[in-house]
Amino acid sequence: MTQEPDHFQFANDVAPMIPREKMPQIDEKFYADLLVFLGSRGISFTAGFIEPDKVFSHQIVDVNRAVVMSKECLAKPVLLSKDRCILDGNHRWYKHKTDGSSVPFIGIEADFFDALNHLFAYPNCYEYGDGKDHPISF
Repeated sequence: MTQEPDHFQFANDVAPMIPREKMPQIDEKFYADLLVFLGSRGISFTAGFIEPDKVFSHQIVDVNRAVVMSKECLAKPVLLSKDRCILDGNHRWYKHKTDGSSVPFIGIEADFFDALNHLFAYPNCYEYGDGKDHPISF
């Protein structure tokens, strides 16, 4: 684990450090459709709340942005793989971690890399590094 004044990162054997620009991004307005899409591919899901120390992050988090997130933003669930690695929502997870609050989540019942492949196959998935203009959200 590395902690700098304005950045935090945690990598593990399951989910190595991956730049945010290479990770799937799915706007919350598409979450219901995403779950239908995953179901059509035979992937089930769970939902609920989890303690932040039971989740694995794999990105460098901009601490200055994460600590000022609104309660409305924190209500958006993070997407987790079956092995509890964050697929989308590292900044929200960090804010919950610093607040000591439980993290709302949608769990995709697939291991990290398999879950990534399913997310990238979803038509409304995008990457910040794809050369297109996307508003950055947390």
